[in-house]
Amino acid sequence: MKFTIIIPTLNAATQLNTTLNSLAIQTYRDFQCLVMDGNSSDTTVDIVSKYTDSIPGLEFHSAPDLGIYDAMNKGVSMTKGEYVLFLGTGDSLHNSTVLETVYTYLTNISPDIIYGDVLLLPDTLLQQPKHLTNRFFRSGRMICHQSIFAKKATLSEYPFSLSYTYGADKDWLIHSFRNHKTFAHIPTTISAYDTTGFSSLPKNRKALWLESGKILQKYYGFIMFPITILKYHLIIKWH
Repeated sequence: MKFTIIIPTLNAATQLNTTLNSLAIQTYRDFQCLVMDGNSSDTTVDIVSKYTDSIPGLEFHSAPDLGIYDAMNKGVSMTKGEYVLFLGTGDSLHNSTVLETVYTYLTNISPDIIYGDVLLLPDTLLQQPKHLTNRFFRSGRMICHQSIFAKKATLSEYPFSLSYTYGADKDWLIHSFRNHKTFAHIPTTISAYDTTGFSSLPKNRKALWLESGKILQKYYGFIMFPITILKYHLIIKWH
């Protein structure tokens, strides 16, 4: 099996339809889908049950967890696919041929991490850089995890750190880059990213920037934390 799609969720039944529908229409059918639920009290289980026949390898796992990244780590441990993609509830694959397109690229290459572009809903296309550099990461920029397919082995080697609430994916990505994992960019839009999700909410913005500063300090030195805080005040707070 080539792909596993992991969807961490908690009481987000209304958004889950969008995500699962984008998987149900995929032309490439050999994939696993893990809905990693944090013991929801809404109708999440009913929504998932509607897609049992239209999504191959659909599994629903519901139990209390320690947050999004804990759910993602648990999903990785259950993964059967070689490459893993994480989608949040409300996110979706950009079109019906995304998995087929990525599979075609992977018949010729086998990077640790392959990534494409992402549509920031409603209509902003974010084109990811073709080559990643330390300068790119030091600037505070990031590759959206909704556009990344990572080998299960790479994710298992360095799981998402539960010490971060918002930025464990950034920590994981920079760690992978600085530990010489292989990356490949493909010129296609992977997903549509719901910008109203947990990490994008205005009330979480300051905490997200603080975590980002700590992560950049970890990899690029102490000066990165005050620089990040200064950017927050210049870019976000003052505007």
